[in-house]
Amino acid sequence: MNRAEWQASEVKLIGTHIGMGPDATETEDGLRHRFARVSLIGNHLALIAKDYPVLRQHILDFWPAVDSYGEHLPA
Repeated sequence: MNRAEWQASEVKLIGTHIGMGPDATETEDGLRHRFARVSLIGNHLALIAKDYPVLRQHILDFWPAVDSYGEHLPA
């Protein structure tokens, strides 16, 4: 995105950062890592489709794979 003619239309949102711990965590290999939680945008779209039935078909027409995300959502 460092081109002279940067355009927002060329950016794609694939997920959202939803949290990170303040401290590094030691793993089984003895190394310390910082972890971030990310939620795929498909999860958000599936929730919108579930909560707003009028938008469901529109969402599935553009992103058919979102239908499979809904299988993991609470009823």
